[in-house]
Amino acid sequence: MRIDWAKQLDLAIFALRNVPHRDHNFTPFELVFGRRIHHVISYLASIIWRGDLSEGLDTCTYMADLQDRLEVIRTEMAACTSEAKQTAREKQDHKSLRHFSVGEKVLFRIPGLSNKLGSSWEGPFQVEKVIGDLNYVISMVVDGKSHKRTVHVNHLKP
Repeated sequence: MRIDWAKQLDLAIFALRNVPHRDHNFTPFELVFGRRIHHVISYLASIIWRGDLSEGLDTCTYMADLQDRLEVIRTEMAACTSEAKQTAREKQDHKSLRHFSVGEKVLFRIPGLSNKLGSSWEGPFQVEKVIGDLNYVISMVVDGKSHKRTVHVNHLKP
């Protein structure tokens, strides 16, 4: 049985726009329009139990209310996003707990080389300088010429 993907595209887009983001718990639809998507059942429930909430609002009142709701959402989202970034940064820094001292020999991982059968590590190279907790200056000899390069600890191993 062949499914026409074009007919299913609207449902897929609807589903994507209605899934809350894990960091800030807002849906993309809510970030744009300042409210949750009104499903048919929720729309009918609002008519039956509460009456239509948008009835009787003039355009200026609606726009002012929408602007206030969007500002609250943006503030909450910014706080949640900064928390998520900080958590991700702490996890990444926690992975980088290796420390090297000046004069120590290290191997350097070549960025972009992803040959699983070949070696992506070169060296050994000597640590020349320690910059903070996570960055190091190493001296590399390439084609007979000495170069100094600043690298992150994630690209080094003993």
